[in-house]
Amino acid sequence: MILLSWNCQGLRSPCTVHALGELLRTHKPSLVFLAETKCKKNRIKTLKRKFDLFGCCVESQGRSVGLALLWHKSLSVQLQSFGHHHIDSTVYAESETEAWRFTGFYGGRPRPLWQVQRFREALVSIDVFDLGFEGDPFTWCNRHPEPDTIFERLDRACADPEWRHKFPNTLVRHIPTTSSDHAALSIGTENSHNPSRPKHRPFRFEASWTTFADCEQVIRGGWNTWAGNGQASLAARQRGCAARLQARCFLKGSHPFKRQIRLREKDLENIRLQPISAASKIEESKIRAYIERLLSKEEVYWKQRGKVHWLREGDRNSSYFHNRASTRRRSNDITRIKNGDGQWLEQEEEIRDHIETYFGEIFRSRNPSEEELEKGTEAISGRLSEQLLQELSQPYTAEEISKALSQMAPLKSPGPDGMPPFFFQSYWHIVKTDVISTTLALLNDLTLPPGLNHTPIALIPKCKKPETLTQFRPISLFWLGYPSEGARQGDPLSPSLFLLCTEAFTALLQRAERDGRLQGVAVCRRAPRVSHLLFADDTLIFCQATVEAALCILEVLDIFGQAAGQEINFAKSSVVFSRNTVASLRDVIQGILDIRVEGRHDLYLGLPSIVGKTRRSVFQSIWDRVWNRINGWNE
Repeated sequence: MILLSWNCQGLRSPCTVHALGELLRTHKPSLVFLAETKCKKNRIKTLKRKFDLFGCCVESQGRSVGLALLWHKSLSVQLQSFGHHHIDSTVYAESETEAWRFTGFYGGRPRPLWQVQRFREALVSIDVFDLGFEGDPFTWCNRHPEPDTIFERLDRACADPEWRHKFPNTLVRHIPTTSSDHAALSIGTENSHNPSRPKHRPFRFEASWTTFADCEQVIRGGWNTWAGNGQASLAARQRGCAARLQARCFLKGSHPFKRQIRLREKDLENIRLQPISAASKIEESKIRAYIERLLSKEEVYWKQRGKVHWLREGDRNSSYFHNRASTRRRSNDITRIKNGDGQWLEQEEEIRDHIETYFGEIFRSRNPSEEELEKGTEAISGRLSEQLLQELSQPYTAEEISKALSQMAPLKSPGPDGMPPFFFQSYWHIVKTDVISTTLALLNDLTLPPGLNHTPIALIPKCKKPETLTQFRPISLFWLGYPSEGARQGDPLSPSLFLLCTEAFTALLQRAERDGRLQGVAVCRRAPRVSHLLFADDTLIFCQATVEAALCILEVLDIFGQAAGQEINFAKSSVVFSRNTVASLRDVIQGILDIRVEGRHDLYLGLPSIVGKTRRSVFQSIWDRVWNRINGWNE
């Protein structure tokens, strides 16, 4: 089912009526809300007959306002209330046993800030939040010529958690129109814009399985079905264990505990209707205890899907976990993506081919020559003593593997085997010997068996509404015993890894500074000069604004990129000039570096790069982000 909402700005014009007809024919909505119709009820009646729709309306006041609610004959709509700025209704669908509420609002003239704040608080108090959108980020344009053009997102679709639970695949799209300043909102309740395709669901170990009494017996039996040692044996044991767990079928359906809980609650209600006796009290206690166990299992079930790692067992809030999981499920599909030419790809085959081609080029090694490697590393000087080298070369031990496992987040996304760290932590007494022997062989003998490096790659969005593949971060999901020489996010060693990888880049910059080709910046006369700073995966380079310095930076980046394969992303890079840099020199340097000049209020790590005297306007974005975070808590 699709709902349509549009501020049409008058239905008197034939162009607007034609545009409405195109929207109805293209998107086939079951329910349509129109704002600013600017016409009387007779005009709405004519349109209802023209488009074969039922409906009601609020007449315009002169040549302003006016609302209309139209619906297809497959729906039954009951009007609850109406006014010059709203129509409230209850909707019944033929295939639905339960009703749902639809309210269309027209905001009207701009409101003072305190009224907007009160409206936000009202939405929070009734647990209603923004459904988000796809497509153009703006829904309104004043259509003035540059530089007076203004874009805003004025039209929104909001819902409460019960709606998201009833329609988990809801998708909102902004549809541009030519006859109105406003875009139309298309709200597809069953992902009608791009019907979901059948999916192969890989095996995933469920943390809630551990709450069943026979789970350990099933795991032990599956683990011991294969005899032998080595990585091949470990993989076979995991497959055998997965097969046994799937055959046992602990859980059925997408809400495996809801029906059992409701049945037991019904039994509890029936017992309370009976005369009070010792036997009835004992039976009531048993049912209560059973319901508690079911609720605990349901809590673990939704917590794993919600990926909320900062909560502990006992924080029973299954609706919160469910809302988190439903939101995550909506973002698990890439329904459309832009290619390199800016064209939208919506067919499954086109999207898949584009993803494979794009990341295939990124992951392909440049195979640098020995000359390129030597040129990129010749500036590095040895810093480790023989004693430190010996300590770093010590073989790994079983105690280190056990300690590393205990530090892993239990319910992080699993690798291709489907086993999260929680599985190994819970049944370490069963799997310990095989995991340790296999992992030590991989780490100490430096042998990589065939197929071990074949892992699924998850694409993690870098922003809320990614449109291109550059806005996704590829993450490889390795199995737990993969010999990764890295550190988890948040580990104290994590910042040092970046410094180790960029040691060659740092050495090249320092050599250029010693040769007098680069000159860093000092905060005062006696302070040391700073040529560069490294933070996380970002690099800040400081130098004088000269053509020679710009050419030197490009040379260093080119040498490092050829040797390491880590090339600069010019689309994400920027340059900042001091006030005393003349405009002509700025243009020349920008042309050499081929990167944009950063604006005064551009953000870096969420904060403005440069802060002047007008701090209120500069930091207003922080207030807005905090409010959006609170308002979208259920997301």
